[in-house]
Amino acid sequence: MKKKDLTGIRSKTKKELKTLADKKAVDLAKAKVAIKAGQEKNLKKIKLIRHEISQLLTVLREKEIVEKLDERVEKKPKIQRIQKDSQKTKKKERRIRTQKK
Repeated sequence: MKKKDLTGIRSKTKKELKTLADKKAVDLAKAKVAIKAGQEKNLKKIKLIRHEISQLLTVLREKEIVEKLDERVEKKPKIQRIQKDSQKTKKKERRIRTQKK
């Protein structure tokens, strides 16, 4: 796959990438059958298709990782608030313990 194709792939959605990967998997199976039957003369076709599938799946995985990171960034302020609240409760507990003594 050329670099221009990769930039086009990166702009697609996750759903489109999955469908492309599925289509390439079907093409791979057809190419294997054609080579075994002796109909296909290009023996490197299987390698090329597998390489394209791996590129698609890599881009798909990158998108998933970016989404997870975005979710974590959005949730981070909430976690900090919880930590601050827990620190306040610990201070209150210390005060109560010292007052009881």
